[in-house]
Parts: sequence; structure tokens; C-alpha cells
Amino acid sequence: MKKMFWNIRSSADQMALNNQAMLGEFPKFLESLGPQEKIIFQEIVENSEKKGRFQSTKEERMHKKLVAKELSAFSNKEDLVVELSEQIGSLHLTPPFDKYINFLGIEKFQKFLSSAELFKNQYDSISNIEEAVEKASRVVFALRSYLDTSNSLQAKEVDLQAEIDKCLKVYDNFLNGKIQITKDIPHKWKYFSVTENMQMVWKNLIFNAIQAMHETEKRLKIKVEKWEKIPEELKNYKSTNKDQDSLWGSPRDQGWIAVRIKDSGVGIPLDIQDNVFNPFVTTRPVGEGIGLGLFTSKKVVQEHGGEIFFKSETGSTEFVVAIAVRSGSTSSVF
Repeated sequence: MKKMFWNIRSSADQMALNNQAMLGEFPKFLESLGPQEKIIFQEIVENSEKKGRFQSTKEERMHKKLVAKELSAFSNKEDLVVELSEQIGSLHLTPPFDKYINFLGIEKFQKFLSSAELFKNQYDSISNIEEAVEKASRVVFALRSYLDTSNSLQAKEVDLQAEIDKCLKVYDNFLNGKIQITKDIPHKWKYFSVTENMQMVWKNLIFNAIQAMHETEKRLKIKVEKWEKIPEELKNYKSTNKDQDSLWGSPRDQGWIAVRIKDSGVGIPLDIQDNVFNPFVTTRPVGEGIGLGLFTSKKVVQEHGGEIFFKSETGSTEFVVAIAVRSGSTSSVF
């Protein structure tokens, strides 16, 4: 929590500095631009903001190498090429840049990048604050759940596709342009749930998948299915239910809705797979997680009459959230 609050504080301070710089420098810069130059500058800013921040060290090195190679064709000044490569890297821009440099010249192109960095810094600061607030909300929710603090809310009918899309939107900075997402969700499928609680489940599983793919190929698949009974294949998965036989021996009259979330990440170490749903078990570095995400997810899903299954190996982890379908009402039952 301390790290999250520090991120909010430092991002707010950075925004204040950016505002001072923008008020002092940007109006003069904008007045100096012709119509076509304004269009180019807008393109640079928009392209920068569209790119996510999820990039491994290896990807950063490859990106800088490609950028430096292209810039070397326009300047033999090594220091300038290095400086421009750093600016382009911080803006997350991708080659080619020849159309900009041919029109502006390399020195004016550098001025455009410097001005665009002011916007990018503001955008990143806002994103950092949003991310820290989101993490803090998940931590508070997890702690309340662990301590059994009252968290009763009304169950209601919700659109599952819309709920998952909302959760994906939270992590746009990590997903856009970085992770190949495949979704197979039947349109307008609805089910009864405490939406605020189930959203935490989807966020936990999606964020875990994102982190698992930091140094690997980046493919995220989300698929929703409806079952009459739990399929036999899941007998090979680990589960939140210690008495797995009861899942196959107690069919639900109205079947199940299942959400499958599969990533191409590093996988969960075999030695902790039997304990991942226990409190305070985490694979993340110290300060990156408190190990309550899966514990909380298990508790929420079981409160909804469901279970979580998973199967993990190097290069592939799949979590399957199965929830019993019910015709429920909007009464407060959880």
C-alpha cells in the first residue's frame, strides 16, 4: 500500500511540473507551427498515447536498435542519434519516421518530440494514478474479504460480455498494441451476480495473466461457455474444491456458465500450485503483491455457487471460472 500511495504522490508532483512547463513553453511552440506541422505534431502525440507501457527489457533493446538504425541514415552525429532514440523510446513511437524527418528536418523533429513528451508525461502520470488507485481498491477488497468484513451487496442480472470488457478497459495501458487478445463471448449473455465482487475476480485473473506474460509471447484468450454439466476434461485441472468428486456428482438443474482465461505466460511454479488459493501465497516480487488475489477470487466465486479450475505449465496457464446458473432474484443473498 505504501508503494501505491507513493506512486500517486509522485505522479501528482510530476503533473504539477508538467503544467508549469506546458504553460511556459507550449503556446510559443504551437504559434510557430504551420498547418501541416500542426497535423504532424498531433499525429506524434496521438500515436504516442495509443501505445501501452507493457514492454520487456528485450523488447526495449530491439526497439532502440531499430530506431537508431533508421536515424543514422539522417545524421552522422552519434550523440544526436542516441538522444533521439531515447526520446522516441519514452514516447513508445514505432518506425518509420522518414516522412516526418524529410518534412521537418532532424533538428526540428527533435523539438517536436520534446514538446510531445510533455503530453506523454501527463498521460503517463494520469495512468499511474489510475493504476495505483485500482491496485489499492483490489487490496482493500481482498483484505476486507480475508478479514470477513461485511461486503454484502445486491445480486442483479448483468451482461457478462460488458462486465469483462469493463475489466479489460482498466488495463488498456498494458494491453493495447502489446498483447494479442482473442475473445469468444456470446453476445448479451446475462447472469445473476454481485457485479462489484465478480469484477474483482475478472480483474485479478486478467492482471495475473498480464504479469505472467511480461517476458514471454503475449497472447490472451477469453472464452465463455455454457455447460449442462462440468466437462470431464476439468478432472485434470486443479480446483478450489477439495472434494472434486462432488462437482460431478451434484449436477445443477440449469447448468453452468464458464469463463476461460488463458495466457501464454511463464506458468505457475509446480511447487506452489496446490496452494495458490491459500492466503498470502504469491509468485510476485516483494512489494508487488500480497497474495490475496486468488484467495479472494475463490471466496467470491464460491459465494456465487461456483468453483475455479486451473491448469498451468511453462508457456500456458488457463483459469476456468464455473458458476452455477440460477434464476435468482435481486435480493441481497451474498
